Amino acid sequence: MRRSRAAVFLPLLLLLPALARADERFDHRGAVGLLLGGGGEFRFNTGPNVDERGLRGVLDLGGTWAIGYNGNELLGWVRAAPSASGWGWSAVAGYRGYYGYERLRTFVDLDLAAQFRPLLTAGVRVGAGVQYEITSNVGVFVGVGLQLGGGNGVVLSGEVISGLQLRSYLLE
Repeated sequence: MRRSRAAVFLPLLLLLPALARADERFDHRGAVGLLLGGGGEFRFNTGPNVDERGLRGVLDLGGTWAIGYNGNELLGWVRAAPSASGWGWSAVAGYRGYYGYERLRTFVDLDLAAQFRPLLTAGVRVGAGVQYEITSNVGVFVGVGLQLGGGNGVVLSGEVISGLQLRSYLLE
């Protein structure tokens, strides 16, 4: 009796590690995500009654939507940052292209950015970074970005940001 149970359960036990790895994927295809980030930014703002330059901390909250077969994403986020004239607010929307298919991947961002306070400006942002997939639903990233905008003044900034991406495969 013991041998017959062992003969049934032993192959099942040997299959469990293979089954656990079979559903783990890192391509983002069909995923929607939540971005949580923070970091530092060197910003130069100049315009009517505003002349700010210097380093400040930033907090980001946003989302992603995977497009295409490779899991590249449309993304957007809002940014809050303390400044000399109160809190600064901005928004970014664009495209993130990933390179690689395993846990460690690089990315490039091409975005449109708008600053709402302390100046009203719009412009472009480019960024690059690395993302490590902890699981198929959780990734951590670090990146750099540059932004240039104009409007009711001029903004030029450089940033270093890190954060967390939480994903759900709702669209698959």
